[in-house]
Amino acid sequence: MRPIHTFIHGLLALSLFSSLRAEEPALVANPEFAAWAKFKAGTTVTYSFQEVNVMKPARTRKVEIFKVTESEVILHAPNPEGGFKERVIPAKLAPAALPKDEVLKEKDELTLPSKAKLAAKQVKRSNENRPDDTLWISDEIPGGIVKSSTMEKPNFEVVVQVVEYQLPGEAVKTVFKTDPKDLNPNEAHPIESKPPEIAPDVKHESKPQGQKVEQKPIEPKPVEKVSEPKPMEQK
Repeated sequence: MRPIHTFIHGLLALSLFSSLRAEEPALVANPEFAAWAKFKAGTTVTYSFQEVNVMKPARTRKVEIFKVTESEVILHAPNPEGGFKERVIPAKLAPAALPKDEVLKEKDELTLPSKAKLAAKQVKRSNENRPDDTLWISDEIPGGIVKSSTMEKPNFEVVVQVVEYQLPGEAVKTVFKTDPKDLNPNEAHPIESKPPEIAPDVKHESKPQGQKVEQKPIEPKPVEKVSEPKPMEQK
């Protein structure tokens, strides 16, 4: 039989643990989860990473929705070395873990390279251990974030944009795709060219290949006879 003081200590510890759990804040909905969960598994999004004022080509990365459940969304991003990186986005978070966003423009418009307009909300996101981000958020894009701008240091800006995205069984939808050679052939606009004009008074006759052209013999021209002079009569 356990001593009475051990039993009492156990009750006190259980009571203290219960009180601590009761004081923990309740989890709240994660807006990032909602931005991904509305799209089906198999959806892909391609992002470009561009360092402004640096003579380097933009880097791209494709992200795929691998799995969607009521409690989490799992994303896969292929590694250049092989394999993939996995990221789990929970449906709920502690309030302290939520991003701190300040709405700059509730209704903003982004002009895409195709001249189309995309409605978005512009926000400023505060980060603890890195510079703040300026984000453009749209419900039309998987993941929500269409574009982000971060000033890593003075005169050094990093811009991340959605290049394109594709829903399962649908055609690729371009967003910030600017390089014509990377355009989907179904979306590219061919250059219009007019055929060369032919003068109306010139007739072009074509003969079938392999047909011999008959050449008519050249007839000699008739030679004109020159009359000989008559002899002079002597008187």
